[in-house]
Amino acid sequence: MKKFIKILLVGAIFFMFTTTAAFAKINPKIYNKCKIYKKLRKTKTYNRCVKHYTKVYKKRKNRKKVYKRTKKKVLTSPKKYGFYAGGNFAIVKQGDLTREDEINEHEPLPFKIYAGISALGGYKFNNNRVELEYFTHKNKADIDNSGTLYFDSLLVSFYHRANKSKLSPILGLGVGGSRVKNGFSDYSTTAYHISAGIDGQIDPKLSWNAMVRVMKYNDFDVNDDNTVDVTWSFDPTIAVVAGVKYFF
Repeated sequence: MKKFIKILLVGAIFFMFTTTAAFAKINPKIYNKCKIYKKLRKTKTYNRCVKHYTKVYKKRKNRKKVYKRTKKKVLTSPKKYGFYAGGNFAIVKQGDLTREDEINEHEPLPFKIYAGISALGGYKFNNNRVELEYFTHKNKADIDNSGTLYFDSLLVSFYHRANKSKLSPILGLGVGGSRVKNGFSDYSTTAYHISAGIDGQIDPKLSWNAMVRVMKYNDFDVNDDNTVDVTWSFDPTIAVVAGVKYFF
């Protein structure tokens, strides 16, 4: 008899231990919803209740995860279509200037590194955009008595974004008209550029870009003293460009 009582006690302790361990794994919200069945000693009903609400809360948790991922994607996804405006800041290394007339050819004239800025606007469609940009910068020659040149360019460019992700490579080509001023006169010429870099999306209405731009100005004739025409020829200009765009 004593042996039988011991077996019952051990079984009761084991049952209480396993039951307590099972309760510890149950979500408190689920337990609160189903505890009434436990108090009424309806074990099967209690187990079905726990199983049901476990599935319910699991689905809710999964939906929240999906919602957070979707919300994050929506908040950073770029707009597919629309107008935009923005600006760029640039560090410009103007290409060397070669001056050539009918008599002789002067030594190339190197320039210092200067800053430039631009204002721009355009229209985006899918991963492409067409852009109108006013780009201005000045450069002073390394030789002190050669003065400063001012460059103003109005460029029409086409850019292509490689993909729709938050961060993407970008490539652009452009052409436009430029005006070069030396303090006394100004001269018109044509400019071309190719740009490549990274385009990043902050949110659907705001993005940033960082690019390297190679720009080439066509040769043009200069005649300040009305005597001999001098042809000015510039080597390619290299600029590091960074800026932001706002989409309407």
